[in-house]
Amino acid sequence: MRAADLWRLSIRRLVRNRRKSGLAVLAVAIGVASFFLISAVGSGVYVLAEEELSRLGIDGLSLRLEGEETALDPGYAQKLAREVPGVWHAMPFRLEYGSSKLLYEATDTVLWQVGSGMVETMDLTLLHGRGIDAADIAAQKRVAVVDAEYAFSAYRRSNIVGKSVRLLVNGHWDDYEIVGVIASQTATLNAIAGSKIGTFVYLPYTAGGRAVDQIAIRCREDADSAAVAQAVEQYMTRTAPTDGTYIAENITGYLERVKGIVGLIRLLTTAIGSISLVVAAVGVMNGMLAGLDERRREIGILLSVGAIPVDLVRSMLLESVLLCLMGGMIGAVFGLSAASCVCLVLSLPLTAGAGDLAAALVLSTVCGLLCGVIPAAKAAKTDPAKVLRQE
Repeated sequence: MRAADLWRLSIRRLVRNRRKSGLAVLAVAIGVASFFLISAVGSGVYVLAEEELSRLGIDGLSLRLEGEETALDPGYAQKLAREVPGVWHAMPFRLEYGSSKLLYEATDTVLWQVGSGMVETMDLTLLHGRGIDAADIAAQKRVAVVDAEYAFSAYRRSNIVGKSVRLLVNGHWDDYEIVGVIASQTATLNAIAGSKIGTFVYLPYTAGGRAVDQIAIRCREDADSAAVAQAVEQYMTRTAPTDGTYIAENITGYLERVKGIVGLIRLLTTAIGSISLVVAAVGVMNGMLAGLDERRREIGILLSVGAIPVDLVRSMLLESVLLCLMGGMIGAVFGLSAASCVCLVLSLPLTAGAGDLAAALVLSTVCGLLCGVIPAAKAAKTDPAKVLRQE
């Protein structure tokens, strides 16, 4: 049987059974749209979470002293940057939890009491003003850097350099002049987690009146963070001996593990979305199997006039592929539209594109081939003499 005859025969069957064909196309379209939507949203959450984790400013290494005495000499930050290979920037800091009031907006706050070089060491994005510098440290100035989301919540604008923020530091409320505004680091994570992490506020470590207990270290791009951590520990043990133990935590490694967990969740959501596509494919296969009984006479006539079993196999496979391909095209369009709307509402990046549409069509074609194998094999085994005698 010629290819043109196969196409004409398959299309005529689909048109003649338009109701069943329409239901099969609808089932595949719903399956592909569901798969596309869940996969796109899961990928968007993964990309956004990865970006937000990278923007938190807590990657790299964190050096601390474990023992009875936990205070660190801030001067070792500069020494580490100069003398330890692989260290790019280093900054002393102390991390505390407190509260802040900006105009009428009060919120739980993570107080970063930092040294100079906070923007470079923590890889922050400075939007307005400046960061904490060496002059602020030396003069023990009460200055602060806030994030843009916190500024906008109170003043409906991000540039609030020159305004004041009240901070609860060491049990006392004091006014701090805002000298800089950075890009928000926790806004999206708060939305994803469904809870308030707290806004980040940065102030000189000398303004807090307490000794620093950690040194943040940013490694060079080509450096192995684990090797740098070991080198830092050895350097501190050699140059600043103490009864305690120096520990350089590899925060970058922790973040990579968190990103791996988020990636696993993305794969899980994609697998859940594929279930609907599998259900639709099984429905198409069952529909074609049920339709064989209604087409026994047609199959018997085709075999009796010269068609061979291979022609029937090709015809059934082509019919199955056409059903799934039409459903895949419709489902991909609706799935992309739905994913665009959901990502817009949830402020997620839309990662789907032309490549995903092509992948949906290829997946639909493969499903069509798989769904048509069993019906095609059953049709090819039909005995024309027995069928015509029964009819």
